[in-house]
Amino acid sequence: KNSIIRLPGFQKEGKFDPELYRRVLVFEKLPPTQFERQQRMELLIEKAKTLVQDAVALTPSEIEEAGKENPNDPEKTIPRLLLQKQRKSLQAYTLGLKQKASIAIKEELL
Repeated sequence: KNSIIRLPGFQKEGKFDPELYRRVLVFEKLPPTQFERQQRMELLIEKAKTLVQDAVALTPSEIEEAGKENPNDPEKTIPRLLLQKQRKSLQAYTLGLKQKASIAIKEELL
């Protein structure tokens, strides 16, 4: 609910407008329950991404490498290396999920 009421597309004069919310969904031919289910799924996906990324940390040897890479200011290199490692971890996690997913192809729909 909170994520929906904060969406700018449903606000009028900086506040959530329930009538505008209904009109937009009617225009998009999207039932509120389906929109809310999609929003919930997007929030869960973002939460999972955050959990994976927050679990990543640089090892002492990686921090040491950052110091060697930029001896004058290793504090600039550390955030960049951490971000790279977080992205790689998220990609690996996503790839792992894709490999575990069972996909049924319905040829009659192709």
